[in-house]
Amino acid sequence: MHTLQNDGLIRSSLSGKYSDEVIANYLDSRKKWSWLGYLIVPLLILLRTGLIAFLMQMAVFFINHEDKTPFNKFWGVALSAEWVTILLIAFRFVYFTVIDTDYTLEELQNYIPGALTNVYDVSHLDNWLAYPFNLLNIWELLYWVFLVSGIQEILKTSTVKSFGIVLASYGVGLLIWIGFVMYMLLTTIDV
Repeated sequence: MHTLQNDGLIRSSLSGKYSDEVIANYLDSRKKWSWLGYLIVPLLILLRTGLIAFLMQMAVFFINHEDKTPFNKFWGVALSAEWVTILLIAFRFVYFTVIDTDYTLEELQNYIPGALTNVYDVSHLDNWLAYPFNLLNIWELLYWVFLVSGIQEILKTSTVKSFGIVLASYGVGLLIWIGFVMYMLLTTIDV
């Protein structure tokens, strides 16, 4: 079995832009520091789920000052919603190992099944606009469903009120994140 992002794929993707020596140095340093990914990924998941849980708890606090739902309940909802991300990764892995085995590095990095970018041609848009279009996908919708149903379960409230809580917490956080990423793409794009 091969990994999706093997050295040959990276080498062919970078060969037109960089010298063989630069590519070899990059691949060597990538191998040297690969262990760091095993440390960073769990920390990023903890940071993401902790932040989402905090935002949801704050939204509930502002809606109902009397609510005493502990943080760990909100964190449990955020952690359970991460199964959507795991499903997406598994789907992409199967897609690129079984269905589309002849892919480029760019396709591997940018393909999100069920995204609006797969239906609507975004090639004529600026790069910084592709990111929000990529977020309009079935996986993000499923993530919202998990969050709403989790909030509905722990607070014993209606779907509409749960959706409002998720919109006021995760939705606002997501908008801020999208704005940040778009700003970074705008300021770092070579003109």
